Amino acid sequence: MGDDPALLELLDRCIDTSRRLIGIRPRICYPNEVPVPRPSVKDEADAKAKKEEEGRRLACEAQKRRLAQRKEREKEEQEAQAREGMLGRLSHFFRNVKSAVGLGHVVLTNETLDDIEYADVCGPASQEEKVKPPVTLKSAQAHLSKDTFGDSLRFVNKLYNRAFGKPKTSDRRRVPSHMPFLLQKSIIREIKDHWTKEVQDTSAHRFRHPEDMQFSFSYFHYLINRAKIHPHTLEEIWREYLDANRNGILDENEVLTAASLAHGDAPPEDVVKEVRDCVQPEKREKVREIPTPEGTLRLSETLTPYVTLENLERCPSVRDALVKNVRYETKVELMPETEVTFHMLSDNYNFAWKQMMGTRARRTKFVCINDDMKFPSTAVSQILHELLLSIWPTRSQFELPYHLKNRYAHIDEYNAAQERRQIAAGIAVVILLLIAFVFRAELRALFGFQDIARARAASASQLTHDFQQAQDEEDADENPKAKEANTTPTSPKNKRRTRKASA
Repeated sequence: MGDDPALLELLDRCIDTSRRLIGIRPRICYPNEVPVPRPSVKDEADAKAKKEEEGRRLACEAQKRRLAQRKEREKEEQEAQAREGMLGRLSHFFRNVKSAVGLGHVVLTNETLDDIEYADVCGPASQEEKVKPPVTLKSAQAHLSKDTFGDSLRFVNKLYNRAFGKPKTSDRRRVPSHMPFLLQKSIIREIKDHWTKEVQDTSAHRFRHPEDMQFSFSYFHYLINRAKIHPHTLEEIWREYLDANRNGILDENEVLTAASLAHGDAPPEDVVKEVRDCVQPEKREKVREIPTPEGTLRLSETLTPYVTLENLERCPSVRDALVKNVRYETKVELMPETEVTFHMLSDNYNFAWKQMMGTRARRTKFVCINDDMKFPSTAVSQILHELLLSIWPTRSQFELPYHLKNRYAHIDEYNAAQERRQIAAGIAVVILLLIAFVFRAELRALFGFQDIARARAASASQLTHDFQQAQDEEDADENPKAKEANTTPTSPKNKRRTRKASA
């Protein structure tokens, strides 16, 4: 309406709009109705400024408290490091080297959680005006929607009314709770195959859109109404109901189950016999001839094949009865809203305070707090932060302490850093090899490679000379003994033997 006094005056009047705009709920005007005074814009701005100032004060106190705790922890760490002595200093030195080189994944930080959430909360508030993004023709429908999430629910409900029919008022489709969901890929593929265009449009929307296939609502209500458009197939009945032991065949006990499911109740004996005869494959006779001394022995054996899925498909009466009578098991259980906690966090400080206090008083298995603040308030953020600290006061073993943070915020950054390190290592190796090749003579002289080679050659020649000298000495020792043996005189006994031999 702008600032026109004439138009602003109409806000306090009771106007019957039943004849003016079709589709708007009419307002009954009473003659003695007292108009509600509208607060001035200045009072609203002052209240908002006070709320912002109070929130910043609380956030500043929390930040100072966290920083004091951090200083105490750092002091304790320094004392522990001093008690460790030289080993602790070396460990701390190597950690700093790894961090400087870029090999470590964890680095020191000067920020705390309060610094990240409430930047410069102890200083004066900034007076920057928020610039709203321009509205384009393509996004006009989404911008004009006051509740895109609710509009998407209504959109899916219309689609499901066309496919499954409109439910009764008592069985109207409700919104699933904000909690973790277990999903089945085959069910998701069925939804994509049935509503292909809607799913593709949802994937193309960057942000929420009034014509989104809202995921959890679509999944669970499709699961409830799936039998209406996707009846049981014989393969599903075989897998889920008949083949209990998963061996691919039906034994006698499983044939009784098939007869009960086909009949829909306790089957009489003739129905069981009819089902057994229908699904039972034809018997085969195997004949073997064995030659013996007395003649040829002829052996015949009757084989009864197993009952498989193919045999069941060849029996139309049992097949159609199974598809007709087998009912879906209930896979969804409707639970009351008291099992979960869900809050739409708004700008109203008092209302948000009551919500957080109620969450502290009533603990549930799942807690979901949706940020619905149009203009984020540090006061509301502070009480939310305090609630989370009341539920989880200490960090888990998988979280880093307050004075450390992960160097990489995403796996792509880590992979890019790994590639840079590998490239740098390869360049360093190539440079070292080039230096070694260019200055190979200087390196040999520097490290004494030639002296070592000469020493090895001299030691080898000395060993050869020593070995040759030892051989000569052994030969010299053997030659005098041979000469003495040749000059020894013959004895008389030898002379006699010589004479006898000559005679």
